[in-house]
Amino acid sequence: MSTFRRQSRGLGYTLPVVCWLLGIPQVTCAKDFLWRVRTNDSVVYLAGSFHELRPSDESAPPFPIASFEDAFQKSQQVVLEANSEPADQAAVERYYIQKALYAPGAGSIRDLISATTYLRLRNLLIANGIPGAAVDRLKPWFASLVVHQIFAERKGFDSELGIDERYYDLAGQAGKTRLYLETPYQHVNVIASTPQNEWAAGLASQIADRGNSIVAALEVYKSGDVTALSRRVASDARQGPGITQGLLVKRNLRWLPKIEAYLQQSQTTMVVAGAAHMVRATGLVSLLKKKGYDVLQLPGDAPTVTALTLTYQTPGTNAVTVPIDVAAAQQGPPPQVTIPAGSAVTLAVTAAGDGVLTYVFQTDSVVLQSDTANVLQRGDIQPADSGNYGISATSEFGAANLLIQLTVTN
Repeated sequence: MSTFRRQSRGLGYTLPVVCWLLGIPQVTCAKDFLWRVRTNDSVVYLAGSFHELRPSDESAPPFPIASFEDAFQKSQQVVLEANSEPADQAAVERYYIQKALYAPGAGSIRDLISATTYLRLRNLLIANGIPGAAVDRLKPWFASLVVHQIFAERKGFDSELGIDERYYDLAGQAGKTRLYLETPYQHVNVIASTPQNEWAAGLASQIADRGNSIVAALEVYKSGDVTALSRRVASDARQGPGITQGLLVKRNLRWLPKIEAYLQQSQTTMVVAGAAHMVRATGLVSLLKKKGYDVLQLPGDAPTVTALTLTYQTPGTNAVTVPIDVAAAQQGPPPQVTIPAGSAVTLAVTAAGDGVLTYVFQTDSVVLQSDTANVLQRGDIQPADSGNYGISATSEFGAANLLIQLTVTN
């Protein structure tokens, strides 16, 4: 593998109602670092990547991430940060090394770090097969990447197992179009042009950390916790503001027009880039939201019912509203409501969730109403209308199902 590729990378219900209740269970899902951006004709999935994983991660939840796999299957093209196997790979690697090393007599990393940090860096690199004579020529950004790679490998991480590498390979195998947000040369220039003094200032703590922060970052990634990742990125930005500007903020702004262009195409695109590119006000998600795009983090929230009421009124009387225990209606046994014959009845459900909510009202065997209206109205209810009534709020992300038992008396 090339150096460039390594671095860039419920009982008592009638049978019909029981079957209906079991058909689409209410599901609560953790979030992933995946967002769906939609226009009338196009979808772009923004997949936040973790660039390296351990072999043990491949067969352990949440990997492979189900929402990512679904997005990939739906996409006609996959976009990555940069091509890790360019046609002119030898030339790219020569350019990479040119940017990574000081020219003879043109500077030394020793001038930017303390004697103690230099000694620790030198000993670490020599112990890992890098000649001592070469250490002085490493530019701080490259030294930092080498240190990262050493400790990442000690922790069992492999860039070949990274999220972006997975979808690069799968896209090739499936014959899907592979596109890139930047060229390999741009990719190298981005990191090489960041402030070297900031990379140098972080070397001592990076060596002392011994790769533990990589493991911690992966746990945040696995949780899908945007807030936690945002805090980590903010902390990094305080320590290395120039690095953050170069690697994240400016690149996001350069990538934004390309992503918008994909949204003008009548197809589905999966964009895979580091998860840090997705978060905070300067992240791709916020930038697209500010432009008015429909952006949703996946998996979307299944509907949750917060209130259910039944209101009845007989001629010449005041309406009576009966609040229904939502938990009991969901878990059973179903709440029982008794009303007089001849009543006009209104069933109203209040629910929240992602996507468009559809409400279904039905008896044991008949669907009474199925549309986006969350209210069912029926007049002149009679004893023959007694029985189980099911109510559901559904979306593409799941359903919240409830059941009540209505008794109509003369």
